[in-house]
Amino acid sequence: MESDVLENLAVVKRSGQRVSFNGAKIAVAVKFAFDSVYEQYDEKNVNQVYKEVLDMIRRDYLGRKTINVEDIQDIIEKTLQEKSFLDVYCAFNEYRLRRAASREVFSMKQQHKFVKAIERVGLTVRNSSDDKPIDLMYKFSKTIATEFTKAYLLESKYVRAEEEGLIGVDCLENYALATTSSAHIDFRGLKVDFLNRYTDALLDKMFHYKEEQYGEETLASLDELYEPVLLYEFQTIYERILKQYFVLEEIYDFVDFTKIQKEIQNLKTIEHPLFIENYSKNRKLNYLFQMAYQVAYEIVKETLQDNLEKLLERFEHLKTKMNHQGISISLGLSFTYEGLLIQTLYFQVLEKMEPLEHVLTIFKICQHSNLEVVSELIQKGKNITCFFVDEKKNIIEQEIFSNGYFLYHNINNDIETSKGRILISSSTVNLARLGFQCVHNIQDFYNELENLMELCKNQLLQRFEIQANKYKENYDYLFRDDVLFDSKKLEMGQKIRKVLRSGVLLIRYVGLNECICALKQKKMLDQNDMEFGFQILQFMEKNIQKFTIDNKLNFGLCEADDERLSKRILGIDKSVLGNPELLKKKSYKPFFQASDTSKYDMETWLDFLSKYQSVSGMIGFVTVSKNYSAKKILQIINLAQKKKIRYLKVQVGKDVN
Repeated sequence: MESDVLENLAVVKRSGQRVSFNGAKIAVAVKFAFDSVYEQYDEKNVNQVYKEVLDMIRRDYLGRKTINVEDIQDIIEKTLQEKSFLDVYCAFNEYRLRRAASREVFSMKQQHKFVKAIERVGLTVRNSSDDKPIDLMYKFSKTIATEFTKAYLLESKYVRAEEEGLIGVDCLENYALATTSSAHIDFRGLKVDFLNRYTDALLDKMFHYKEEQYGEETLASLDELYEPVLLYEFQTIYERILKQYFVLEEIYDFVDFTKIQKEIQNLKTIEHPLFIENYSKNRKLNYLFQMAYQVAYEIVKETLQDNLEKLLERFEHLKTKMNHQGISISLGLSFTYEGLLIQTLYFQVLEKMEPLEHVLTIFKICQHSNLEVVSELIQKGKNITCFFVDEKKNIIEQEIFSNGYFLYHNINNDIETSKGRILISSSTVNLARLGFQCVHNIQDFYNELENLMELCKNQLLQRFEIQANKYKENYDYLFRDDVLFDSKKLEMGQKIRKVLRSGVLLIRYVGLNECICALKQKKMLDQNDMEFGFQILQFMEKNIQKFTIDNKLNFGLCEADDERLSKRILGIDKSVLGNPELLKKKSYKPFFQASDTSKYDMETWLDFLSKYQSVSGMIGFVTVSKNYSAKKILQIINLAQKKKIRYLKVQVGKDVN
C-alpha cells in the first residue's frame, strides 16, 4: 500500500491536469525501459528501481501536495544511474527525448501516441534477429496495429489498466480489424458428396474461417457430419461393384438391376449386406451380394481412414498469419453403426500419429459412451479432453470451447444450442493483483473487483460496437456459409450485429490461487479457502448475470488459458510487487491442477471442481505419471462423470506427489 505521502500527492500532467498518484505507472515505465534493452531479465531489478523511486518521492515530497511528471522522470533516471543500470538509463532517456520531440511536432495527442508504434517496430527488429523477413514483416504490422488501437480506438482508461496489468485486453493487434475470437463451426448444412470432396471442403473452409478469426475454431460433431457422406459413398461403391460382378457372371441382363439400385439407395445403414426377398433363395446371387458388400465396406472404410488422417495432418499444420491458435474437433455422441465406425477409425488414426500439438480432440461423454479407448489414448499421451454433456439438455446441440467455457443459453433467442455460436472477444481481470492490494480487507477487494469487472464490461461493449457495425460483405467466408447461428438470415448489405448478439462477451480471470493466498496471508490453500474461492467466483457470476440482463447480450465468466497473457501480467505484478513467494513462477497457472489432489483425495477434489464449474468456465487438469495404467485413468474419468464434472483433461506427465 502507498504511504500517506503518496496517497495525498497529486501528479501534474504536462497539460496542467492533476491526477492521483499511481505508483504502478512508474513500475510499468521502468519495466518498458528494461524491455527495450534486455530480452530476458529478472523483474526484481525493476522492482528495486521502482521502490527506490517511491522512497525518494516520499522523502523529497513530504508535506508537498503536487509533483510534476517531469520530476518523476528525473527521479527514475537518477535511480537507474545510481543502481548502475546504465543501458536502461540511456534507453529511458532517449525514449523521453523522443517523446518530447514528438509532442512538439504533433498537435494531436493521438498522433503523438501513434509515433510510439514506429519505435516499437525498431524494438521488434532488435529482438528478432533470427526471424525470416516475412515473419519480421508480420511482427511489424502486428506492432503497428496494436499501437494504433491504443492511440485511436481504445479509451485511455482501458489502455492504462491494460498497461498496468490490472486487466488484459484480448489480442489488441486484431482490435482494428473488428474480427471475432472463436466459433463452434456448424457444418450440418454442408452438402458435398463423397468422402474426398467432403474432407477437402472442410479443410478449405476451416482455413478461410481461421483467416477471419483470431482464436480457436471447433469442428463440431465430426462423427455426425461424416455419417451421411459415408453412407452415400458406400451406396455408390456397393452399386458399382455389384454391377461389375453381375456383368462378369453374365447375369446382369437377367435381373432387375434398376430395382436393386433403388434398394441400395434406400439403405439406412452400412451395417448389413443388401437383402432382396426375390433373390434370397438364389445362392449365387446371395454370394455376389455378400462379396460386393465386403469389398465396398473395406474400400469405404479405408477411404474414410485416409480422409481422417488427411484431416488431422492438415489441421495440425493449418496456420494463418493472423491466427496461430489450433483447431478443436469434437465427437462422441453418435451411436449409430456409422457414427461408431467413424469414432473407431478416428481413434485408430489418432493412435498411430505423433501427439498433436495444434489439434485438440474433445470427446463428448454421456452414459452410453465407451470410455476404454479414450483412457488408452490418454495413457499414450494423446491430446484429448473429456466434455461431460448435460443429459437433461439436447446433447446433440452441446459443444464446449477448449478453455472450458460452455455456451448454450441465449438471452436473445429461445433456441438452446452451442453450435454455430461465437466467442466474440474477451477481457481479463488480474485477481492476483487485487488480492495483494487488499490484504485483510475483503470488502475493499470486492469493491475493487466490481470496479474492474465494470471496466472490462465497458471495454467489451466498446469493442462489440466496432465488430457489430461490420457488414456481411466485409467477410468473404465466415458469415456467408450458414455455419454460424442466425447467419442464414443475414443478407448482403446487413450488419453482422444480429449474428453477434447470439455470441458471448467473455470476462476472464487469472491468478485466483494467488489472490486467495494473498488475501488470507497463506502459502497454501485448505478446504475453507476453497469455499472462499468459490464465493469470489459466485460474486463475479452475479455481476455477469447482471451485465447480460442489462445489455441484452450474453456475457460469460471463464478462467484465462492464455499463457502469453499470464506471463505478461505476472511480469508486471513482479515489477510492482517485487518477488514475494507466491509470485516465484513463470506464469499464473490454472486453479485446478493435478498437484491440488495432493491436498485432498480425488473425490473431494472433483467435488470442488464440479462446484466451481457450475459458475465459471474452467479446465480441471489431472496429471498422472507415465506408468499410470489406462484402467486407473478410466477410473478417474468414470468418477468425474459421477461427480458431474463438465470438462476435464487427464494428461500424462511427471509423478504427482
